[in-house]
Amino acid sequence: MGEKNLICIALLAYITRFIYYALLTNPWAVYPAELLHGITFAAMWSSSVSYAKSISPPGMSSTMQGILSATWQGIGCGTGNLLSGFLYYHIGPKPLYFATAGWCAFGLIFFFTSNKIQEILKLQKGGSTEQNTSEKVEEDIEPLVGGIQQPGYEGFPYRVSDEDDY
Repeated sequence: MGEKNLICIALLAYITRFIYYALLTNPWAVYPAELLHGITFAAMWSSSVSYAKSISPPGMSSTMQGILSATWQGIGCGTGNLLSGFLYYHIGPKPLYFATAGWCAFGLIFFFTSNKIQEILKLQKGGSTEQNTSEKVEEDIEPLVGGIQQPGYEGFPYRVSDEDDY
């Protein structure tokens, strides 16, 4: 299925969930929407972690995971809670959930479009749309053996730890 498709499915599930919340009239009817929580959170988080690793430069996947965590759990949750609380108080829950569904729809369209543009640009350059980072990592690590830069190689020596290969 791939992490890009799973991110799109998770965003669709978020949109569905928020629209359902906006249309609720009975508080007990919230339980069916909560069944989507497994899809929305677990699918989004696991596919985001995998996607972050696949787009990270060689030897930088741990850094990319830190950026993802800081963005999602730090900036995203902190800003989201403050802004949602403010909007809930001033406009009420129904418009807030519709607006949140709209933001998720915007995120879905942006993510899908930007990935399609990247694929088109790669194809125009004659590259493949499949990412194979293992070959690139081996090429980049080869000049550095035992922490010593090999003669004839002018590039920056990469240090790749076993922690990066999780």
